[in-house]
Amino acid sequence: MADNITVRTGAMVDDLGLIVNVQSPRPPFQVGAGILAKTYKVGTDFTSGDTLIFQVEASSDVRFAAFTNAKGVALAYTKAAATSVSGFTLTLDAAVTTDVRAFIIFDI
Repeated sequence: MADNITVRTGAMVDDLGLIVNVQSPRPPFQVGAGILAKTYKVGTDFTSGDTLIFQVEASSDVRFAAFTNAKGVALAYTKAAATSVSGFTLTLDAAVTTDVRAFIIFDI
């Protein structure tokens, strides 16, 4: 049975994929910014067939997001305002059966 797997990230979440978390607006960013870049593995981070939901918490905007499978093919996603926290959710449109590479740039 497929599950919904929520990956939490954002300014207030200490996520292993979060490589930049600049909360003060200094160059090169004119606003607080965060960058998530991580590969999520089938069998380790989620089960094949699950739906992945990326929850970007405490964010005023998602500037850019891209998801690809292990072969580099782009995966479609839907962006929506988060209902339980301030921020956004990015939900992959189809059940995932391969590794997923995520790259998200967001405002804080």
